[in-house]
Amino acid sequence: MSRAARIVCAGISVLFTACALSATPALALPRYSARYGQSCALCHVNPTGGGMRTLYASQDIVPRDFAWCRASAESLTGIDPRIGPNVTIGTDFREIYYSDRGAANPQGFFQMQGDLYLAFQLGHKTTLYYARSMTDTREAFATHYLTPSFYVKAGQFVPSSGWKFDDHTMFVRADLGFYPPAISDAGLELGALVGGLDAQVALVNGSRGNRLDDNRNLAGAANAVYRFRAGSANLALGATGYHQPGSIGKLDEAGVYGYLNWRGLTWVGQGNLAWTDPAPVDSGRVGITSQEVSLVLRRGLDLLATYDYFDPDVDRPGDYTWRLGGGVHVMPVSYAVLEALYRATRGNAGPAYPRGDLNEVVLQLHVLY
Repeated sequence: MSRAARIVCAGISVLFTACALSATPALALPRYSARYGQSCALCHVNPTGGGMRTLYASQDIVPRDFAWCRASAESLTGIDPRIGPNVTIGTDFREIYYSDRGAANPQGFFQMQGDLYLAFQLGHKTTLYYARSMTDTREAFATHYLTPSFYVKAGQFVPSSGWKFDDHTMFVRADLGFYPPAISDAGLELGALVGGLDAQVALVNGSRGNRLDDNRNLAGAANAVYRFRAGSANLALGATGYHQPGSIGKLDEAGVYGYLNWRGLTWVGQGNLAWTDPAPVDSGRVGITSQEVSLVLRRGLDLLATYDYFDPDVDRPGDYTWRLGGGVHVMPVSYAVLEALYRATRGNAGPAYPRGDLNEVVLQLHVLY
């Protein structure tokens, strides 16, 4: 690295350290899983991704391969997240400046996230995990590895369903019930990480956001994705499903998802159908899709494009909403991210789904470790 580059990186580090000290959900970035062709467990304590990062991620892979300015060994030693031989701490802070010309409250700052994580390592096989956010989103679970490839999870956690996009306004997250704070559920999960296969089966209360069941019926969730290589490309194909019986009706969801990465160009996508029985008046199967395309311009700098689509009744033409977005994602140092996005929302929403036309500018500061 040249002297000028070192000076720039040092200045950026000082700036973002100041931001973190003065200011002080994170979910996974599926495009990183696509670029490495690896499970989300490579970088996250939770085997299904999201939340607290592993020591390997925070102290090695992120500062070495993701950040614009590579961190020195001395700087990483100074922010070691271990607070004891078996206890690790993590955090996420995100603040957004939002502007929309068509909204009733067109602009302002919004503190999107303030999470604290703790992980207690009880031997080589068992981890106790705790997460608490400023929005009162909670996770508390134990993960025990039966073998290096199979694990069981018990407690309050976010059920595995497709991609855990870091932007929880993506339609496949927000419109499938994964919008904070009511995103976690209590139950049991059995998972497998065998070769390229990453699969989970869960039995949960079906009452997200509550620690107690609100009816006498349990819900079931299943999720599986297979990662593989074809020449110089990384690919993945997956399927997800959810069944929730209820006292006055049942909810079913099914979807497919996948990724393709080739030489710094990455596509990540998901599509779902959801339906209830009995169906609400004038409503049938709901169709939802979210897509993201990213291009690495250099280490720490990505161009982004996103597309979301919602159809409240795929069996009948009429109402629909789509959203198209684009922007840049910059990670100047390993513990800070800047993102600038423009999003346009259009459609024939109608009474079934009253999203109006929006022209949004979103500027985000994310401090994480």
